[in-house]
Amino acid sequence: MKTQQTNSPWHPAPDTVICIGAGRGEALDAYFPLPVARFLLVEPSPANLPALRRLARQDKRIEVLPYAISGAATPPAHGMLHILNNTTFNSLQSSGQLHELLPGLRETGMTEVALLGIEALIEKAALPAKGDHVLMLEALGDSAAILRRLIDSALIDHFRHVTLRASPDLLFRNDETAETCLQFLQEAGYELRGQEDTDICLTRYYLTQSGLIKEFRAMRARADETDRRLAEQTAALDRAQAEIARLQSASATELEALQARLADMEVRAKRAEGAFKDRDVRMQ
Repeated sequence: MKTQQTNSPWHPAPDTVICIGAGRGEALDAYFPLPVARFLLVEPSPANLPALRRLARQDKRIEVLPYAISGAATPPAHGMLHILNNTTFNSLQSSGQLHELLPGLRETGMTEVALLGIEALIEKAALPAKGDHVLMLEALGDSAAILRRLIDSALIDHFRHVTLRASPDLLFRNDETAETCLQFLQEAGYELRGQEDTDICLTRYYLTQSGLIKEFRAMRARADETDRRLAEQTAALDRAQAEIARLQSASATELEALQARLADMEVRAKRAEGAFKDRDVRMQ
């Protein structure tokens, strides 16, 4: 059942909030009054950065990082950002169904921006391992790739809460729908706590780590590790048995060769003995 999110979904207030695709900070207005220790606002658009830097001057908890975040394993140092007449939809990706859903939307240009991989961002953030952290994914067009990289690298476990802004439609090329992104997160151990419509084609989803699901994942990981070790031991035993069989076969072959050689020597000895007897007879 769809629920509307009216209060902060983060209880208690987190230590760190990382917002990827922070825009001008509007999505965080309700959270700045909370006793959050640190806000990292990641935004590549030159038009949006001045507003974020003003916020940072007013609030020492805020740090602005002027990057576009990539889910690629080794992203280039720079990329091209598509600029639209509604900066909410600025993206590294070219549009898919976006213009069909919003006919008045148009691209006004492209600009080169600095790129940072999601793993490099987490390293730069230096998140305490035992902290209570929030990831806000507001970057349209790249959320699916970022989530895949976070989940594959297990870095998603840094975040107790994830906020995802996504669409049921494929707004951008090389992206996934909200349903697919939510499936990624639910398989990674997150439960959907609420959602709200933020635009005609966008919804913001609030997810929290499930202790039971996380425990189940840990148990399954331990079981998988046990199976892996058992398979290794079984393979090692098979190799040892094969080596024993080879040695036994080699020993049997060597024994047969020795027996054949001994039999040949006995035949030769008898022949030599007969030859000596014949010689003795002739000498008499």
